[in-house]
Amino acid sequence: MESILLVNHHGIGDNIMMSPAVRALKQRSEDLKIFLLVSSEYPAIFDVWKKNPYVEQVFLSRIGFHPRFWNPAIFYLKEYPLILREARKFKRAHGIERIRVVRNQFLPEPVEKRLFFFLPFHRVDRIALELGVRVMDYSYDLIFDESHLMAARTFLREKGFVRNDRPLLVGLHTMPSNAGGRTWPPDLVNRFARRIHDRYGALFILFHDRKSHDLERRLFRTIPDERIIVSTYDGHRGLDILTSAALISLCDIMVCVDSAIAHVASAVRVPLILLCHPKNPLKTRIPKAGKAIGADTLDYSPDLVEMLFEEARRSGWLPLAETPQDSTVRGPLC
Repeated sequence: MESILLVNHHGIGDNIMMSPAVRALKQRSEDLKIFLLVSSEYPAIFDVWKKNPYVEQVFLSRIGFHPRFWNPAIFYLKEYPLILREARKFKRAHGIERIRVVRNQFLPEPVEKRLFFFLPFHRVDRIALELGVRVMDYSYDLIFDESHLMAARTFLREKGFVRNDRPLLVGLHTMPSNAGGRTWPPDLVNRFARRIHDRYGALFILFHDRKSHDLERRLFRTIPDERIIVSTYDGHRGLDILTSAALISLCDIMVCVDSAIAHVASAVRVPLILLCHPKNPLKTRIPKAGKAIGADTLDYSPDLVEMLFEEARRSGWLPLAETPQDSTVRGPLC
């Protein structure tokens, strides 16, 4: 086999979690040309792959991501034939030999939980199984260049952010695009931020996107806090995914709900505290590589998050003394 088309209509996080399998596929056969067909629902998905050294070319599908994908019956009856028909057109047009579609769900979830509960099937392993490879290196690939890093630093300067004595910089992402039960309540975020600021002199960057911005902005307007110094989306324009990745790389640690931003943090090797409910090994999003810990609960209490933060500090990810540091903030606040 000389070429393969990998089809992934899932979201940003699932595409990032596919990167170890793509790398393993390329390393198994260096001459293999890997093409990708991804959803056009989120433009950032294209950017996730465009600098990946293991990918020959990325195509945008006309079929957007849809949560019906998580219902296997509807997916196979309605969506899968459309996806396969489009993939075959790309296959013929570019002379590609084989197609592999990432489905991420073989059977209805209750059946899978019963059959696979005791198997160590992380989401990364699940995708690798569908692509016919075995992953040994679980680190994620997301590549940005110096221009994105410069843009991230310029963004901080334009927001008036000044670091004196290099205070701890903590990234926060409290609400995914599809919200639901994965939202970290803002009053609890504020209490956690106050504790970490008072104890370590920490400052915070609030990460959110165009889909969660309006709701998140309304919530945070009720708890103005000078410790949250920068927001990555102002309601009109936001940072692209690679500049956001560069900005995350400047943070000392990320504290996230289950979202794409969490996987970006892991990809750029930043320590991660992930607040999610894995449910079972099939569903877990806590990365298997890098510096990542998570909470197996939907309890977002400041006590719990602070306990995880202290665990990260004791693990040497954050060599901090319990002495507040002076920090100066100038310019507009979030």
